[in-house]
Amino acid sequence: MGQRLAKPRTAGLLLSGATRSMAELAACEPFYAAPSGGTTAASYAHQAHAPSGFHEYTLVAKRDAGRDSKLLTFALPDTMPTLGASVISGVKVKQEVAGEELDKSYSPTSPAERTETFDLLVKAYTPRKGGGLGAWLCALEPGQNASMKVKGAKKIVNGAPLARNRFRRIGMLAGGTGVAPFMHLVATLLADPEDTTLLDLVVSHREPQDALLDAELAALAAASAGRLRVHHTFSRVTEPAAPPAAARSTGGDTFASTGAGRIDDALARAMLPSPSEDDVFILVCGTDGFVGDMAGPIERVYDDAGKKTKVQGPTLGVLGRLGFRPEQVFKL
Repeated sequence: MGQRLAKPRTAGLLLSGATRSMAELAACEPFYAAPSGGTTAASYAHQAHAPSGFHEYTLVAKRDAGRDSKLLTFALPDTMPTLGASVISGVKVKQEVAGEELDKSYSPTSPAERTETFDLLVKAYTPRKGGGLGAWLCALEPGQNASMKVKGAKKIVNGAPLARNRFRRIGMLAGGTGVAPFMHLVATLLADPEDTTLLDLVVSHREPQDALLDAELAALAAASAGRLRVHHTFSRVTEPAAPPAAARSTGGDTFASTGAGRIDDALARAMLPSPSEDDVFILVCGTDGFVGDMAGPIERVYDDAGKKTKVQGPTLGVLGRLGFRPEQVFKL
């Protein structure tokens, strides 16, 4: 597949690589390390310094992040102290691939306050009509550009973005690359010295080689002083495996574990807060099929002009059977 070295579209957004070497940028702190100074309140709302519209960002490093997946590190222009993607938000990438103009949204995995660079987790799905943007991104080499725009924070709580300490406990169910926005969320909240939210994450993959950023998640859990529990489960693995991470009520210091099978009622009950607890919230992200199985499908409504709006719909599936109410669940 052909690649190109794109030119910056806006002179005011000179690429960071113009003043800092690629090696310096690629040697930045790992994205799971707390940014200097920790998270600030700006991470919870759309940041004013994020430019409007599409601009070019330069790839400075990439590495394997799981089967057919890459962690791509892009440089920020000197005019942007951080990406400006608040929790939970993302970027939209636009590119012509095989004669088609494609666009796709991605969640950064790096903390909201990360400076100089940001990271995207991208899976190279087999190119098809109307698809192939992930494969194009994964084929980029350092020094090449991708056109992106920063999106505003999702309004997930009563029509507003997530706020600091809004919930006592947040549970997350992720299918495959659906883990990306949750990496962004937990890395940002754990870096916030004023946030005390307890975080429970269950990630579903087909096989162990499909696991995405598992070492980074384990590092986050180990450094979280018990605030983050992580459990990976593999739908195509049948042999006995470790049980879910130790329940919070029992204490202990084991906060990352793996298991076999799909996310079912029993696993969700073991890993997530109870719907009867106060101040709890559950987030779900993955394919349409995964989201439907976990919480019921997202409904897509189109107006007369063809503009699409996503409607949460009722809480069904695993979470519905466990008794979670619609106001306790959000499907990303």
